[in-house]
Amino acid sequence: MKPGGKSKGIGISVLDNLSDIIELNMKNDENYVIQKYIENPLLYEKRKFDMRIWIVLISTQPYCA
Repeated sequence: MKPGGKSKGIGISVLDNLSDIIELNMKNDENYVIQKYIENPLLYEKRKFDMRIWIVLISTQPYCA
């Protein structure tokens, strides 16, 4: 989780389960960017790159996929 209003790695949390993410999010009044860590990143000519896909989650009640 990365706080939306900070930079330079300030406030980044690495979590491994959903309940921890929800608990940390409930404690703070900040917006967060949540990313999944990729163990085997894509490489092009031995250099890592990423593809960023953005979504807007309007509400989680009710959540519909």
